[in-house]
Amino acid sequence: MPIHHSSAAAGLLILVALMVGHGEGAAAVAPALDPATITAIGEHLDRNWKELEGEPKPTQGVRELFECALEAAGSGWHPERVEHLYSLATRYQDRDPTSKTQGNLHWIFSETAVHDTNAVEFTMQMAALTWAFYRDRLTPAARTLLKELMEHAIVGVRSHQVKEAYTNIYLMKIWNCIALGEALEHPDLADEGYAMLKRWLAFTAANGVSEFLSPTYTGCDLDSLGLIARWAGRDAGRSDARTALAIIWDSLAANWFPPAERISGAHSRDYDYLTGHGRVEAHIQAAGWLARGIEVPNDAMPVAGSVFWNLEQWNPPAEWRTACAPEPPRMVVERVGPEPWERLVNHVGRHFSLASAGFSYGNMDQPVTMCVDGGGKIPMMNLFMDGRGDPYGREKITSGSGPHHKALHLVPFLASVQRDAEVLVALAIDPSGRNLGHSEEEITQLSTELVLPLVDAVHINGRSMPLKDTPIPPGAVVVVVKGDVALGIRVLQARGDGGEAVPVTFLVDGREHGACRLAIQHATGKPTVPASAVLWLRAAEGLDEAGIAHFASTFAAAKATVSGSPALLTLEVAGQSAPMGMELDLVHGTRMRLTGGQADDGAPLQVNGHAIAQPRGQPASR
Repeated sequence: MPIHHSSAAAGLLILVALMVGHGEGAAAVAPALDPATITAIGEHLDRNWKELEGEPKPTQGVRELFECALEAAGSGWHPERVEHLYSLATRYQDRDPTSKTQGNLHWIFSETAVHDTNAVEFTMQMAALTWAFYRDRLTPAARTLLKELMEHAIVGVRSHQVKEAYTNIYLMKIWNCIALGEALEHPDLADEGYAMLKRWLAFTAANGVSEFLSPTYTGCDLDSLGLIARWAGRDAGRSDARTALAIIWDSLAANWFPPAERISGAHSRDYDYLTGHGRVEAHIQAAGWLARGIEVPNDAMPVAGSVFWNLEQWNPPAEWRTACAPEPPRMVVERVGPEPWERLVNHVGRHFSLASAGFSYGNMDQPVTMCVDGGGKIPMMNLFMDGRGDPYGREKITSGSGPHHKALHLVPFLASVQRDAEVLVALAIDPSGRNLGHSEEEITQLSTELVLPLVDAVHINGRSMPLKDTPIPPGAVVVVVKGDVALGIRVLQARGDGGEAVPVTFLVDGREHGACRLAIQHATGKPTVPASAVLWLRAAEGLDEAGIAHFASTFAAAKATVSGSPALLTLEVAGQSAPMGMELDLVHGTRMRLTGGQADDGAPLQVNGHAIAQPRGQPASR
């Protein structure tokens, strides 16, 4: 039977601004800011103004102009300066009626064309709020400029093609359609936004959340849904937004790992290779799951002490977490796509979590992860293929349009099977293929990297070894220990040049990051032939010295068979709970057989074998 949320928040008042019909009259009423927040906003804007008051630098981003204008209008900071911000913004906007990107905006000032069409969504998210709540505080000139910007942007929003699977941008577009439609009296545009929200709910009920557990973009999801749930003009739309919020918060609750102060599980896109932090933790902190004194790192926008946060922040009822996060150990299975292998599996224990995705999402994903006890600064385990010699994600490169600099890895064919705290995973890549993850000229080597927190001890074939760079013999059983947690690693295949075996090394070269790694070096120079790696991981906790020795010997004795050609691979391992196996066509990226994985009844989210059912239209406390 599904687990249903109770309606603890029923009866609480939701402050809703019915923006339809405001037109040029009074703006909607926003919740008040306290004096300390107003002071903090003013200090932030004073610092930024030094960069914004004159002619823009070539790298000046457009999003910051609208963000600063919202913060200024909402806090009463220098109304005359807002005119300058909107005047600059007009110079970013494509107003050519024959252009395919009409109404959209350049991401940075030096661009002469729109390359990142998401810019219209990020800017209008702020613009619509400024108009709805604070237009009475703008000077007449600023008000005119803002309305012109929004009216032109409606064309750009409507022409911006976004699929439901692009979760954060799709939800942002929904908010923009509703907010611009209602604030500027375009009811057909608002209709489009409400219809999009229903389509997203239907899509997600069938496929799960496609952009899953991203520390950055899940925060963006909650931003947009919080705005809709609080300020959309229609009761049904606000109810649908609360249902969508329940879907996101249920996933967060099931995968939240308090001992590491972060989301565990596999991540679709993560800008932080080592520790996996991001904007979503501001929402988690506000919900009371993370101590208020902990600084939220890697956040791209102001959170506490901002007008935007004051308008969008929305907290879930406590029962939502209770329903999805029973005491550990617990097993989480989450659907994130239509294919049977598009699943996340996460073993959440007391002192560690071990998780996997059954596929590669992209060049910023974390498909196999492990978190350990010790707080938010300890790195998490991450498995990926690297082409740039950047195993710790510290050498960021340009990605897409504008000032987007990201640490990118390669995108191999990846298949995995997980049951309990045990994962069998295969990765394969052909350097001559397309969509490798970043530009071919940036690929200087090829390795499979299993990045780990700096461990307390390492054992190879039952022998304790010093924490230094150490070659791993073929077929060896490696056990690393952190606290009372042991992770067993068996490299079942490591192939490079023409299918030949390649070296595997345990490296302690990341001490400054608090990390170490197990590296499979497929090619030391630019790769020219396909490469593959197969790893078998098993974890356990609550172990003393004798328990670690028993764990290592048991894992070493477990049978593993690898057969077939380099292209057609058959894997069979004797898992602790059940045999696990895969048959893979590495050339065509085909999963011919996956067996022994965690039980999955097809529900979008399952915890300990029970489906989690989202509520429909429940209010929540704020």
